[in-house]
Amino acid sequence: MYENKFINFETMLIDHSEVPRLLRRSHIHSGYRPLNQSVKYYMASAFKMHNELVNFWTHMLPFFFIYCYFLHPEVFFENEIRWPLVVLYSGISVLFVASAFTHLMHSRSQDDHVFWLLVDFSGIFVFSLCVGIQRISMKEDSSAFFTTVYLYLLTTVIYLQYWTTSGFFVIAPFWKTRDVIRLFTCLSVAAVLYVPLLDRYFSNSTALDPGLSLHSSAFMWLLVSGIFMGANIPECFAPGKFDYFCYGHQLFHLCIFMVTWNVCEAARLDADVINPKLLSTGIELYSTVMYMLFLNALGIVGTIGVLFKIAQKKNKEHK
Repeated sequence: MYENKFINFETMLIDHSEVPRLLRRSHIHSGYRPLNQSVKYYMASAFKMHNELVNFWTHMLPFFFIYCYFLHPEVFFENEIRWPLVVLYSGISVLFVASAFTHLMHSRSQDDHVFWLLVDFSGIFVFSLCVGIQRISMKEDSSAFFTTVYLYLLTTVIYLQYWTTSGFFVIAPFWKTRDVIRLFTCLSVAAVLYVPLLDRYFSNSTALDPGLSLHSSAFMWLLVSGIFMGANIPECFAPGKFDYFCYGHQLFHLCIFMVTWNVCEAARLDADVINPKLLSTGIELYSTVMYMLFLNALGIVGTIGVLFKIAQKKNKEHK
């Protein structure tokens, strides 16, 4: 009666041959958690060795760092809250929390896998939107027309990336072209996010712009992260040898942390040095942004709801 309470966690782990194809990682052969366990089992696995453990903590620890080092001081220790920074830090926090719990909970079943991957994609959506909002809101010489056009463009490319990534994941998860489309749409979002910074790159006074080098560093780290994410390096060279530590997705997470740290530090420098009057400006834009964030939250919930129902129907048909 009491034997199951004392089963060693590691003895329950299974290899890739016992896992549905949808839940397998390329070139990762062991360390998978068994399916159809209790929610408590997967929550407790945050403190047990398996092949998603490092993925969980390489997002959860950065979340704590962003909150303690950037978000909390901005909200509680500044004389006036600089809302573009709060939007940015909050968006990054959503990204890390969504991804961390995706890695913790997605292995429960195929339905859970789809649901949590959609949550993960939604975290990327929020992150991209918040970075773009912060950058355009702190562009000192931006006209109302340019800001409006940019926000429409930003929303369009982000939804293109979000819907193609999420939709093809649900409808055609093993379609190889899906990764090419995802790469193209991700690069499109990254390019649009740098539009508000272009005048600074072509300015003659870049030496007096301390945040610009950090923005550039963030982009370089983003490119490096794509190599680990897309090429499955180094595990593709030695399948089964990097099952627990240092496989590509884990290294991708470390690169993403460097992206977000550079983005946060650059934004803080921009607020302190380039735009010191930010505290008392942008009230009208603030209202627009809050409305925009609310509508996009509804869009995310609707997208997850529709695609999850499609995935559930597909999974039932294949059983």
